[in-house]
Amino acid sequence: MVETQNATESIELLLNGTVQGAALTLDETLLAIKQGIPLYIVLIFDVSSGADVLMVKPHIKSLSELRGARIGVETTAVGALMLKKIMAKAGLLAADIKIVHINSNSHFTSWQNNTIDALITYEPTATKIEQLGVTRLFDSREIPNTIFDVLAVRRNAAQAYSQQLQALISSHFKAQRAWKTNPIDTAYRLSKRLGAQAEDIQLFYRGLQLPDLIYNRHILDGSASELNALATELATLINMNPNLIPADFFTAAYLPKS
Repeated sequence: MVETQNATESIELLLNGTVQGAALTLDETLLAIKQGIPLYIVLIFDVSSGADVLMVKPHIKSLSELRGARIGVETTAVGALMLKKIMAKAGLLAADIKIVHINSNSHFTSWQNNTIDALITYEPTATKIEQLGVTRLFDSREIPNTIFDVLAVRRNAAQAYSQQLQALISSHFKAQRAWKTNPIDTAYRLSKRLGAQAEDIQLFYRGLQLPDLIYNRHILDGSASELNALATELATLINMNPNLIPADFFTAAYLPKS
Protein backbone atom coordinates (compact mmCIF):
# COMPACT_ATOMS: atom_id res chain seq x y z
CA MET A 1 0.00 0.00 0.00
CA VAL A 2 1.25 3.46 -0.94
CA GLU A 3 -0.19 6.30 1.12
CA THR A 4 -0.80 9.69 -0.50
CA GLN A 5 -1.81 13.09 0.85
CA ASN A 6 -4.63 13.74 -1.63
CA ALA A 7 -6.40 12.51 -4.75
CA THR A 8 -4.25 14.61 -7.04
CA GLU A 9 -1.17 12.70 -5.90
CA SER A 10 -2.98 9.35 -6.26
CA ILE A 11 -3.87 10.11 -9.89
CA GLU A 12 -0.27 11.09 -10.59
CA LEU A 13 0.93 7.73 -9.22
CA LEU A 14 -1.62 5.90 -11.37
CA LEU A 15 -0.49 7.89 -14.37
CA ASN A 16 3.20 7.07 -13.96
CA GLY A 17 2.52 3.43 -13.10
CA THR A 18 3.75 3.52 -9.50
CA VAL A 19 0.42 2.08 -8.31
CA GLN A 20 -2.16 -0.12 -10.04
CA GLY A 21 -5.21 1.06 -8.11
CA ALA A 22 -6.42 3.93 -5.96
CA ALA A 23 -9.24 5.07 -3.72
CA LEU A 24 -10.82 7.97 -5.63
CA THR A 25 -14.16 9.64 -6.12
CA LEU A 26 -16.13 8.77 -9.25
CA ASP A 27 -15.38 12.11 -10.91
CA GLU A 28 -11.67 11.77 -10.05
CA THR A 29 -11.68 8.35 -11.70
CA LEU A 30 -13.14 9.95 -14.81
CA LEU A 31 -10.34 12.53 -14.73
CA ALA A 32 -7.87 9.63 -14.71
CA ILE A 33 -9.68 8.00 -17.65
CA LYS A 34 -9.53 11.34 -19.47
CA GLN A 35 -5.74 11.26 -19.03
CA GLY A 36 -5.58 7.85 -20.68
CA ILE A 37 -5.44 5.54 -17.66
CA PRO A 38 -7.51 2.37 -18.35
CA LEU A 39 -9.52 1.66 -15.19
CA TYR A 40 -12.27 -0.50 -13.77
CA ILE A 41 -14.39 0.59 -10.82
CA VAL A 42 -14.62 -2.55 -8.70
CA LEU A 43 -16.04 -1.30 -5.38
CA ILE A 44 -18.18 1.52 -3.98
CA PHE A 45 -16.70 2.46 -0.59
CA ASP A 46 -19.23 5.11 0.36
CA VAL A 47 -21.67 7.72 -0.86
CA SER A 48 -21.41 11.30 0.40
CA SER A 49 -24.58 12.51 2.09
CA GLY A 50 -23.37 15.62 3.88
CA ALA A 51 -19.68 14.72 4.26
CA ASP A 52 -18.53 17.20 1.57
CA VAL A 53 -19.12 20.74 2.76
CA LEU A 54 -18.82 24.40 1.87
CA MET A 55 -17.60 26.26 4.97
CA VAL A 56 -17.89 30.06 5.05
CA LYS A 57 -17.12 32.97 7.32
CA PRO A 58 -20.12 33.86 9.52
CA HIS A 59 -20.94 37.07 7.61
CA ILE A 60 -21.73 35.06 4.44
CA LYS A 61 -25.39 34.10 4.82
CA SER A 62 -26.28 32.86 1.33
CA LEU A 63 -24.60 31.41 -1.74
CA SER A 64 -25.17 34.62 -3.68
CA GLU A 65 -23.02 36.44 -1.09
CA LEU A 66 -20.01 34.44 -2.30
CA ARG A 67 -19.56 37.06 -5.01
CA GLY A 68 -16.03 38.43 -4.65
CA ALA A 69 -15.08 35.81 -2.04
CA ARG A 70 -11.83 33.87 -1.92
CA ILE A 71 -12.88 30.22 -2.12
CA GLY A 72 -10.39 27.51 -1.24
CA VAL A 73 -10.78 24.26 -3.17
CA GLU A 74 -8.72 21.35 -4.46
CA THR A 75 -9.41 22.16 -8.10
CA THR A 76 -8.28 18.82 -9.54
CA ALA A 77 -10.45 16.68 -7.28
CA VAL A 78 -14.03 16.37 -6.03
CA GLY A 79 -13.89 19.95 -4.75
CA ALA A 80 -14.09 21.15 -8.35
CA LEU A 81 -17.35 19.25 -8.79
CA MET A 82 -18.75 20.74 -5.59
CA LEU A 83 -17.71 24.20 -6.75
CA LYS A 84 -19.52 23.82 -10.08
CA LYS A 85 -22.71 22.72 -8.32
CA ILE A 86 -22.46 25.61 -5.85
CA MET A 87 -21.81 28.18 -8.56
CA ALA A 88 -24.77 26.93 -10.59
CA LYS A 89 -27.09 27.13 -7.58
CA ALA A 90 -25.78 30.59 -6.65
CA GLY A 91 -26.10 31.88 -10.20
CA LEU A 92 -22.46 32.97 -10.22
CA LEU A 93 -19.78 32.79 -12.89
CA ALA A 94 -16.09 31.98 -12.47
CA ALA A 95 -15.27 35.68 -12.82
CA ASP A 96 -17.47 36.44 -9.80
CA ILE A 97 -15.20 34.68 -7.30
CA LYS A 98 -11.51 34.19 -6.54
CA ILE A 99 -10.50 30.53 -6.63
CA VAL A 100 -7.61 29.53 -4.36
CA HIS A 101 -6.23 26.05 -5.06
CA ILE A 102 -5.56 24.25 -1.77
CA ASN A 103 -4.67 20.57 -1.43
CA SER A 104 -6.80 18.72 1.08
CA ASN A 105 -3.95 18.24 3.54
CA SER A 106 -3.67 22.05 3.86
CA HIS A 107 -7.37 22.87 4.37
CA PHE A 108 -7.23 23.43 8.12
CA THR A 109 -4.04 25.50 8.15
CA SER A 110 -5.27 27.64 5.24
CA TRP A 111 -8.35 28.55 7.22
CA GLN A 112 -6.31 29.32 10.31
CA ASN A 113 -4.07 31.60 8.23
CA ASN A 114 -7.12 33.63 7.13
CA THR A 115 -6.20 33.42 3.44
CA ILE A 116 -9.72 32.45 2.32
CA ASP A 117 -13.36 33.43 2.96
CA ALA A 118 -14.87 30.06 2.10
CA LEU A 119 -13.59 26.50 1.78
CA ILE A 120 -14.84 23.34 0.11
CA THR A 121 -13.70 20.50 2.34
CA TYR A 122 -14.91 17.25 3.87
CA GLU A 123 -15.04 15.34 7.14
CA PRO A 124 -13.38 15.22 9.58
CA THR A 125 -11.73 18.54 8.63
CA ALA A 126 -15.14 20.22 8.24
CA THR A 127 -16.09 19.56 11.87
CA LYS A 128 -12.70 20.75 13.12
CA ILE A 129 -13.03 24.01 11.17
CA GLU A 130 -16.62 24.41 12.36
CA GLN A 131 -15.32 24.47 15.92
CA LEU A 132 -13.52 27.71 15.01
CA GLY A 133 -16.89 29.42 14.57
CA VAL A 134 -17.22 28.78 10.85
CA THR A 135 -20.60 28.18 9.16
CA ARG A 136 -21.75 25.28 6.96
CA LEU A 137 -23.56 26.81 4.01
CA PHE A 138 -23.88 23.91 1.55
CA ASP A 139 -23.18 20.19 1.66
CA SER A 140 -23.55 17.07 -0.45
CA ARG A 141 -27.05 16.33 0.88
CA GLU A 142 -28.17 18.91 -1.68
CA ILE A 143 -26.64 16.88 -4.52
CA PRO A 144 -27.57 13.29 -3.52
CA ASN A 145 -26.01 10.26 -5.22
CA THR A 146 -23.36 12.41 -6.87
CA ILE A 147 -20.16 11.90 -4.87
CA PHE A 148 -19.06 8.26 -4.64
CA ASP A 149 -15.78 7.05 -3.17
CA VAL A 150 -14.65 4.07 -5.22
CA LEU A 151 -11.82 1.63 -5.71
CA ALA A 152 -10.44 2.14 -9.23
CA VAL A 153 -7.99 -0.42 -10.57
CA ARG A 154 -5.98 -0.62 -13.78
CA ARG A 155 -7.62 -3.14 -16.06
CA ASN A 156 -4.53 -5.28 -16.64
CA ALA A 157 -3.78 -5.38 -12.91
CA ALA A 158 -7.36 -6.38 -12.01
CA GLN A 159 -7.13 -9.31 -14.38
CA ALA A 160 -3.61 -10.32 -13.35
CA TYR A 161 -4.29 -10.10 -9.61
CA SER A 162 -7.95 -11.10 -9.49
CA GLN A 163 -7.59 -13.36 -6.42
CA GLN A 164 -5.72 -10.73 -4.44
CA LEU A 165 -8.27 -8.10 -5.44
CA GLN A 166 -11.15 -10.31 -4.34
CA ALA A 167 -9.41 -10.92 -1.00
CA LEU A 168 -8.88 -7.18 -0.53
CA ILE A 169 -12.54 -6.38 -1.24
CA SER A 170 -13.70 -9.21 1.02
CA SER A 171 -11.60 -7.73 3.83
CA HIS A 172 -13.25 -4.36 3.25
CA PHE A 173 -16.71 -5.83 3.88
CA LYS A 174 -15.44 -7.74 6.91
CA ALA A 175 -14.18 -4.46 8.38
CA GLN A 176 -17.45 -2.74 7.46
CA ARG A 177 -19.45 -5.38 9.34
CA ALA A 178 -17.18 -4.93 12.37
CA TRP A 179 -17.80 -1.17 12.30
CA LYS A 180 -21.57 -1.63 12.10
CA THR A 181 -21.86 -4.36 14.74
CA ASN A 182 -19.15 -3.34 17.22
CA PRO A 183 -18.33 0.34 16.63
CA ILE A 184 -16.61 1.00 19.95
CA ASP A 185 -14.02 -1.77 19.60
CA THR A 186 -13.57 -0.96 15.91
CA ALA A 187 -13.06 2.73 16.69
CA TYR A 188 -10.15 1.87 18.98
CA ARG A 189 -8.62 -0.32 16.30
CA LEU A 190 -9.06 2.40 13.68
CA SER A 191 -7.64 5.09 15.96
CA LYS A 192 -4.17 3.57 15.72
CA ARG A 193 -4.40 3.33 11.95
CA LEU A 194 -5.79 6.83 11.45
CA GLY A 195 -3.74 8.58 14.12
CA ALA A 196 -6.82 9.93 15.88
CA GLN A 197 -8.55 9.56 19.23
CA ALA A 198 -11.06 6.71 19.31
CA GLU A 199 -13.85 9.09 20.34
CA ASP A 200 -13.18 11.16 17.21
CA ILE A 201 -13.42 8.29 14.72
CA GLN A 202 -17.15 8.86 14.24
CA LEU A 203 -16.26 12.21 12.64
CA PHE A 204 -14.56 10.39 9.77
CA TYR A 205 -17.89 8.78 8.88
CA ARG A 206 -20.18 11.74 9.47
CA GLY A 207 -22.36 12.31 6.41
CA LEU A 208 -21.35 9.05 4.69
CA GLN A 209 -23.50 6.13 3.60
CA LEU A 210 -21.59 2.83 3.63
CA PRO A 211 -22.97 0.53 0.90
CA ASP A 212 -22.88 -3.16 1.80
CA LEU A 213 -22.10 -6.10 -0.48
CA ILE A 214 -25.71 -6.43 -1.66
CA TYR A 215 -25.85 -2.78 -2.70
CA ASN A 216 -22.47 -3.03 -4.42
CA ARG A 217 -23.55 -6.10 -6.34
CA HIS A 218 -26.78 -4.37 -7.39
CA ILE A 219 -25.19 -1.12 -8.55
CA LEU A 220 -22.04 -2.55 -10.16
CA ASP A 221 -23.59 -5.56 -11.86
CA GLY A 222 -25.12 -5.71 -15.31
CA SER A 223 -25.52 -2.45 -17.15
CA ALA A 224 -25.05 -0.36 -13.97
CA SER A 225 -27.50 2.08 -15.54
CA GLU A 226 -27.66 4.37 -12.49
CA LEU A 227 -23.91 4.83 -12.38
CA ASN A 228 -23.57 5.06 -16.15
CA ALA A 229 -26.03 7.95 -16.22
CA LEU A 230 -24.19 9.70 -13.39
CA ALA A 231 -20.80 9.11 -15.05
CA THR A 232 -22.10 10.69 -18.26
CA GLU A 233 -23.31 13.74 -16.32
CA LEU A 234 -20.02 14.06 -14.45
CA ALA A 235 -18.03 13.72 -17.66
CA THR A 236 -19.88 16.72 -19.05
CA LEU A 237 -19.11 18.70 -15.89
CA ILE A 238 -15.37 18.05 -16.21
CA ASN A 239 -15.35 18.77 -19.97
CA MET A 240 -14.76 15.15 -20.88
CA ASN A 241 -16.19 13.38 -23.91
CA PRO A 242 -18.63 10.79 -22.45
CA ASN A 243 -17.69 8.45 -25.30
CA LEU A 244 -14.34 7.94 -23.56
CA ILE A 245 -16.11 6.10 -20.73
CA PRO A 246 -15.73 2.34 -21.36
CA ALA A 247 -18.94 0.30 -21.65
CA ASP A 248 -17.70 -2.00 -18.85
CA PHE A 249 -16.40 0.84 -16.65
CA PHE A 250 -18.23 -0.62 -13.61
CA THR A 251 -17.81 -4.30 -12.77
CA ALA A 252 -18.99 -6.60 -10.00
CA ALA A 253 -16.64 -9.36 -11.15
CA TYR A 254 -14.27 -8.93 -8.21
CA LEU A 255 -16.86 -8.77 -5.42
CA PRO A 256 -16.95 -11.73 -3.01
CA LYS A 257 -19.67 -14.29 -3.59
CA SER A 258 -21.08 -13.86 -0.08
